[in-house]
Amino acid sequence: MLNFIIYEDKDKDIEMISNTINQSPLLKDVAYRIHRFNEYNENLEQKIRNKEGLNIYILDIEVGDVSGLEIGSMIRENDWKSIIIFITNHRKYKDDVIFSRLMPLDFIEKQHFCKERLCETIKIALNAINETKFMTFTTYHIDYQIALDDIIYIEKLQMTKKCIITLESGFKIEVNKPLHEISKMLDQRFYQTHKSCIVNVQKILKVSFVENKITFSNGVEIYLVSSRRKKGLKEHVKQFK
Repeated sequence: MLNFIIYEDKDKDIEMISNTINQSPLLKDVAYRIHRFNEYNENLEQKIRNKEGLNIYILDIEVGDVSGLEIGSMIRENDWKSIIIFITNHRKYKDDVIFSRLMPLDFIEKQHFCKERLCETIKIALNAINETKFMTFTTYHIDYQIALDDIIYIEKLQMTKKCIITLESGFKIEVNKPLHEISKMLDQRFYQTHKSCIVNVQKILKVSFVENKITFSNGVEIYLVSSRRKKGLKEHVKQFK
């Protein structure tokens, strides 16, 4: 799911931003949601911490007690993939944005062709996202769009045709598909280490071939390396490291 997260305390600007998003022709066949926040609260904090899906943040710099720059810093503490667009009434904040090193896609001044500029910036953001490889599926009536780079491994559930996809954040998604079908949705960075497991070798920190243990970059460990797949895993890790 593509999420637009608006942080803005003026109703007319929230409406303008929402309308600009909804009118984008590039979103015609895309599943997306708009989340609106006029203050920093627990729900926004949860959105920032939960890195699932694809996120585009549109942040007003002057909002209540917590500025858009502070929200941007919270996002960048552990998320360098989401797109950030700053929007403000004051040009004076441009230097603050540059020196903050938050890697925003754009800095938009509200009084200078704001809607037109935002429309163009959203197009650029969507084109950038379209270059990201992801898998799309529906499970338990929920639509998912998962960036392949967020996956650390996929494991078959024993005695079923279902699988569990484990993401780098630790979030797990049960998928009503067999492993061989999911494998067709992946790219070359993935390798099947076991009849019940496929891993993203770019997320591997180390492999113990004595213990048949894989340790991923986020600290998660699994013991799913079969003897006949060890050589292939070694070669695959070398190729993508």
